[in-house]
Amino acid sequence: MISALLVIGAAVTALGVAMLVLLRVGLVSQFDDELRDVAGHSPADFEDDHLEHVHSSHFSEPFEALLSTDGQLAEISDSAGVALGEEIEQGLADIRAAEVGVPFTLEGSDGRYRVLVTETDGGHLIRALPLGGVGEIVSWLRWVGLAGLAAAALVLGALGWWVIRLGVRPLKDTTASAWGLGAGDLSVRLPEQDGSRTEAAELARAFNAMASSIEHAAERREAAERELRRFIADASHELRTPLTTIRGFNELHRIGALSDPEARADALRRTEQEAERMARLIDDMRDLALLDQEASLTRRTVDLVALARDLITDVWATEPDRDLRLEAPNELVVLGDADRLHQALGNIVRNAVAHTDEQAAVALRIGEEGAEAVVVVADTGSGIDPADLPRLTERFYRVDPARTRAHGGSGLGLAIAESVVIRHEGTLTIESELGIGTTVTMRLPLRSFS
Repeated sequence: MISALLVIGAAVTALGVAMLVLLRVGLVSQFDDELRDVAGHSPADFEDDHLEHVHSSHFSEPFEALLSTDGQLAEISDSAGVALGEEIEQGLADIRAAEVGVPFTLEGSDGRYRVLVTETDGGHLIRALPLGGVGEIVSWLRWVGLAGLAAAALVLGALGWWVIRLGVRPLKDTTASAWGLGAGDLSVRLPEQDGSRTEAAELARAFNAMASSIEHAAERREAAERELRRFIADASHELRTPLTTIRGFNELHRIGALSDPEARADALRRTEQEAERMARLIDDMRDLALLDQEASLTRRTVDLVALARDLITDVWATEPDRDLRLEAPNELVVLGDADRLHQALGNIVRNAVAHTDEQAAVALRIGEEGAEAVVVVADTGSGIDPADLPRLTERFYRVDPARTRAHGGSGLGLAIAESVVIRHEGTLTIESELGIGTTVTMRLPLRSFS
């Protein structure tokens, strides 16, 4: 910024000097025109060794003299002419050597003079004008120029201060804030001027938007890391339970405590159950990992009604006495991954069956609402406490851990169902009322998903 002001000041100074030089050249040119105005003199104009003054100058009274062919100098009798006579006599050698018809400058003891020598019948006519007036005008303009430069310097200084205040200082603030952001202070922000459209204001808004984005990204990363740590802790806990059971039965067998055939058969059955539970848990964690990584889905048309019929048939195969009802049209087709949708709806239905009494009914209702396919799984069980509802889709969360483990649940069923629905650009909501039952609603777009 300072260098730019210096360049501007140098340019203004150079312009002022150039104007003074041009002005001086112009004034001297006018003097030359005055001197050339005497070309019409004749010898009759000279009487008693004096030249009659026939022309007057716009600048001052000129000195006019005739340099005869024998080298004698005649001059006029006015005061200016008498004053210049000695200067002309002292510079007579330069005058004789001068080119005829070409004005030149003569340096005298009292100043500088502009001289023109022309030829006449009686010799050479000399006419001279003092350049003192030109020097005074140029000197006056020089002082005016210096005053103008001083004023311009003040204006440029004020302008520079204003520009620095609006431009350079915000840049320094931005630099300091950037260093703070890099040091880990994600809350740092620059002050914004509402409605301002200056570059500094735009920079402040852009910096704040960037800082907010970085802060939100850091918050999401921290939340993801907390979730991962919790997931690992929960998974370790869930895997430890079946492993402890398996190791316990193995230890009993090793020390010979299972000598009874019936006890050995029961231990083998329990070991197989825990192994199957551990395998289901690992499969569920793998499915969640794939869904979190946004693994590609196999897109094709899926009939939700046919899918629901198959699920009810599967449940009746293991629990033939359960009251399962299906209320649906002949078909309702969406575009999605059939295996993932079967998994999500199966987790919801099995969750309803597992967590209600045998006397409770479970109803599946399928229909359309606008541009969405709606699948509702409602049971008439005991309901869920409102405090537990927001956490039902959390991984490994259980309302009743002991009962869930008794039914072989991993605590990941609803979490997987929600992830599948979200991957299909749908929504999953859970409503429950104590003593009445629980309703899980799955909504999927009828259009294709991205």
